[in-house]
Amino acid sequence: MRTLDVKAIPDWMILDSFRYSLGRMTYQVGITVDWLVDNWDDIESGLRQMIGKEIREEFARDDIARGAGSRVLPLGMKCDRLEWAKLLEIATVPAYFCQVCKMPPHQCLCSHED
Repeated sequence: MRTLDVKAIPDWMILDSFRYSLGRMTYQVGITVDWLVDNWDDIESGLRQMIGKEIREEFARDDIARGAGSRVLPLGMKCDRLEWAKLLEIATVPAYFCQVCKMPPHQCLCSHED
């Protein structure tokens, strides 16, 4: 596969590729996740935060759907979810989480406003 200068790729194109692949049940998921993981450190910080937020939200939606026995799964089949888990692992930015309870801000147990 050709190597691209990540900084030469517009942010919107990276985000569109990520969003297009969410919920797909094809080889596209693996290709997208592999590319994002391989290039994560070169992707602009704000875009990494946005992708991280969206993948966490999709995992939450997928957990609910799977728990309810839904046939419509936001992250696709189990094999697709396992691929997305690779991205989730690197997209979990420690600074995003509360330093006291270690939860995302919307689930923070500390009742503070940071």
